[in-house]
Amino acid sequence: MSDLTDTEIRRGVSAARDFTGFFSLPAFRELCKTIDTEQLGLPAVRAAYEEACRAPSPKVKHRWSHPAVYQAGVATGWLEMHSMPTDQIFPRFKYHYEQLVKRVMSGEDITVPVPEALPEKINSPLTPEQRVSRMASLRETVGL
Repeated sequence: MSDLTDTEIRRGVSAARDFTGFFSLPAFRELCKTIDTEQLGLPAVRAAYEEACRAPSPKVKHRWSHPAVYQAGVATGWLEMHSMPTDQIFPRFKYHYEQLVKRVMSGEDITVPVPEALPEKINSPLTPEQRVSRMASLRETVGL
């Protein structure tokens, strides 16, 4: 039982209320480890995969059903998901998604990263004279 997190033990106690039949420590451990993805708003693996495949770019701005779907897509690789056959890439996505689901179930916060803000000041391009001057300076430094 020492490997169970507080969240998992709470989940087991909650699930034990509705438990019928012979109750044992192994049965309680199983209740603690049971992943009820719907309770946390996590879609099933196949639904998550389809959502990740259909999401438009930029992916970070898409309204995801759960951040774990986005993170599984990132871990799997967006290019691979769009270019490889489903029978080859789905097992990879499934692995990453299941790992993320376990992390969510243990209480870890998995969030979609916030895109970087634009810089406060956008530098204007150099004038042609400035470019020529900098190129001459670079040539002199390099010895050309």
